[in-house]
Amino acid sequence: MATRRDLIAARSSMWFRGGTFRLRSGVVLALTVGVLLANGLFFYNSHVRLAAATRDVAESVDARQLLSELLTVLLGAESGHRGFILTDEASNLAPYNAALQQADELLGRIGPLLQADAPQMQRLAIVRALVAERFRELSRTLDARRQQGAEAARRLIRDNQQLGTLDELRRVVGEMQDVEAVTLDTRRADWEEARFHAFAAFVVFLTVSAALVAALFGFMRREVVDRIAYNRRLKAYADELGASLAELRTERNEIAQLAVASTCLQSCEALGELPAVLPSLLEPLFPAHGGAVFARAAAGEGLGRIAGWGGVDQPDELETGDCLALGQGREHRHGMGAATPACPHLRPALARRNASTLCIPLTAHGETLGLLSLVAVPPAAGAAVEGTTAPAERLAAMLAQQLGLTLASLRIREVLKEQSIRDPLTGVFNRRYLDVVAPKEIAQALRAGREMALAMVDIDHFKAFNDRHGHQGGDAALVAVAGFLQASIRLGDWLFRYGGEEFLLLLQAMDRAALAQQLERLRQGTAAVAARVDGQDLPPVTISIGAAICPDHGQSLEHLLASADRALYAAKQGGRNRVRLAEPPGPDG
Repeated sequence: MATRRDLIAARSSMWFRGGTFRLRSGVVLALTVGVLLANGLFFYNSHVRLAAATRDVAESVDARQLLSELLTVLLGAESGHRGFILTDEASNLAPYNAALQQADELLGRIGPLLQADAPQMQRLAIVRALVAERFRELSRTLDARRQQGAEAARRLIRDNQQLGTLDELRRVVGEMQDVEAVTLDTRRADWEEARFHAFAAFVVFLTVSAALVAALFGFMRREVVDRIAYNRRLKAYADELGASLAELRTERNEIAQLAVASTCLQSCEALGELPAVLPSLLEPLFPAHGGAVFARAAAGEGLGRIAGWGGVDQPDELETGDCLALGQGREHRHGMGAATPACPHLRPALARRNASTLCIPLTAHGETLGLLSLVAVPPAAGAAVEGTTAPAERLAAMLAQQLGLTLASLRIREVLKEQSIRDPLTGVFNRRYLDVVAPKEIAQALRAGREMALAMVDIDHFKAFNDRHGHQGGDAALVAVAGFLQASIRLGDWLFRYGGEEFLLLLQAMDRAALAQQLERLRQGTAAVAARVDGQDLPPVTISIGAAICPDHGQSLEHLLASADRALYAAKQGGRNRVRLAEPPGPDG
């Protein structure tokens, strides 16, 4: 690649190479020197202008790139911060801690590039203040997480989101990028004009020099040769500069697309949303490739395909031995000039097309959570493919990191959600989730005009049972009763642990007669359930049940609970191990 130093050396050689020469007359010498000096000054000024225009273009490109890097660093800090809030893992703070220094470094590098633009410097000052404020918000959230727990940190996160510091930061940076885009277009136009003037100066200089060939003899011939060489170097430099600008534009577009993809992935609430999101995100990023994304199930070693694009045959499920990248724990290339075998899961696809492949494991925190598999699609049937290009590989590597973090985040989120609505001992839903589900079920039943039952189940003499067989025996009895009740209700019915030895049932479409029969079956069946502790059968337990029907005994959870509780109390007073339905309301309601 021709550097600026090469061009200056070439230009110097054109002026001085060839040594001294003697002219036959002073008039010819004076005319030649004057013409050469005049043309040389014009050419030098044109070249200086071209160099200045080139520097201005490079500064604008650098400024936009550094602004994009600043946003990427801040997004990394946000991701690490959320990871620490969710998991309390100190390793998740690595991006956040790195961003503290990187943000200052990037802002320091951006300043000199914008110092000639006062409005941009004012915006940069705003960005500095917003970055500092955002890090202060994140720091307060981290302090709250460490000192007060995750719930306090989440409240601070919600408060910080209302403040809109990050949104304002994005807006100001986007405004700066837009201004720099306009500046870059103007500077490119100036660069094109400077290049034209430099070329025009060269042509004028060459034409005048050619007119003096007869007087300058061999020196002029050498001058012409050097000029031609310099022109070639100049053109090569301009071509390479144009290629560099095109590559920068491509990289900028890739970074923008990757930022959009990252935002979309972070907005996903569950793994089930990824199949609908990934194809539309990945196909524009890899237009010359087909591929698929696989994710590992929460339990088991297999991977399931969650997304695919480009019409490339990929299996629905993968084992570790089906992909060399999974077995090796690192990316694996086939084709692309590398003498490596194809992954077994891609051999059927490669049998029908001539293509190269790239497989990258999706990892997070040292665990392999999935796989990104790319197949370069040939431009025409039977045409050879050189391989996945370096930019595509670079983009795939960055995307794999983001996908790995996304899969880890979604898995953690699903585990936390499941833990928040399930009773840890029995595995049935907890009372907190009852407060969420019951109002919705009651409202649906009222809208549909159908009956719905609420039944409270209490294990008889549980305290005595617990005292006699210990807490381990009591826990075993609770688990056995919960398992029986869960297996005995229909799909669409709900079972909750209400507290202690009490359970609560929500039964759909149940009139009084059907409800009595169903609850009696549950009572009789529970009496036949035996819990086991250390291989020994425990005595069976009995249950008492009190039930109420919506809308006969109330149209709200509070009223139904009160009616069912009175019925349960009646069952206890009647001798336990029995079912009682709430009495129909009297004439006065």
